[in-house]
Amino acid sequence: MDERATHRFVADGRERALAANGPGIERGVRARYAGELSRAGLLERWRIEGRIRREIQEELTRVAPPGALY
Repeated sequence: MDERATHRFVADGRERALAANGPGIERGVRARYAGELSRAGLLERWRIEGRIRREIQEELTRVAPPGALY
């Protein structure tokens, strides 16, 4: 097989990886906190939402690192 055909970079590879993995990651993280959110008051929900957003971002960065080649 031609080596050029096996080694190609995609200009929007990170965006594709985020689009493919992002919704599943968000669903998973939100599912873990669903019970806690349902019992929380307004201020506690804000705190939990912040934690959820951080966890989602950390997982997205792990799955699709910004400096990687795609």
